[in-house]
Amino acid sequence: MDPYTHESPPSGGLPQRQYIAGNEALKCSVTGCASTRYRTSPFCRSHYSAWSRYGGIGRRHLPAEPIRRIQKEVMDLLQDPMQVHHPGLQVAVQGLQRLFRSKAVHEDPKLDLLRRLANAGADPLDVIAITAAVYCHLWRTDPEAYEDGDYTAAQVGRLLGKLAPLKHRGGGELRSLRRSRAMVGAILERIGPLVSLIITTLERDRRARNGKRRYRRKPVDEQCEQHGQCDHFDEDDHNMEQYEA
Repeated sequence: MDPYTHESPPSGGLPQRQYIAGNEALKCSVTGCASTRYRTSPFCRSHYSAWSRYGGIGRRHLPAEPIRRIQKEVMDLLQDPMQVHHPGLQVAVQGLQRLFRSKAVHEDPKLDLLRRLANAGADPLDVIAITAAVYCHLWRTDPEAYEDGDYTAAQVGRLLGKLAPLKHRGGGELRSLRRSRAMVGAILERIGPLVSLIITTLERDRRARNGKRRYRRKPVDEQCEQHGQCDHFDEDDHNMEQYEA
């Protein structure tokens, strides 16, 4: 099965046209769907379109606001004066710059989304921030989707595509996931370790902030008891009463 399209190649030496005719006589593999399959896909045309657009059957695009918020956190981290010269960041930025200039990007049809980014002069930091924001959000909210290569590729590809929007609508939506997977795969080869480090750093900082908030919300007596101070204060008050007497 083609990992980019979920399409099965002709088997048994059947000609392509004959194989497609036989596959289209079968039912869609989605439970409860009575439609027939689309070309060589295990899905009907409707479910194949949904899988190609969203990266999964029954899934939808990620909400914009959480992604924007995490993207800002990532960008603040990348632009921190203490981090701008971090070796991992420098390696990732240089890797993307070399990728944008590579011959394959300008010749491989599957990398046309990446070619659009290169021609638009996309900032490598924006590419890193968007990619890390998507993976960080899914790490926090949907671990199953985080492990789903189709879904993550569709979401990262859709958001990166906004850095170099098309002037006209051409081609077809059914091939968008193939292009997204090719682009995101090439990008993660260069920045994957940095994305993992960013997620670890943001999660560590978030847990630290949440821990401080929980401590501030505790009643005063509970805080004193946690630090073993209440008995000390009570003893001082008792001694003071004896002194005054």
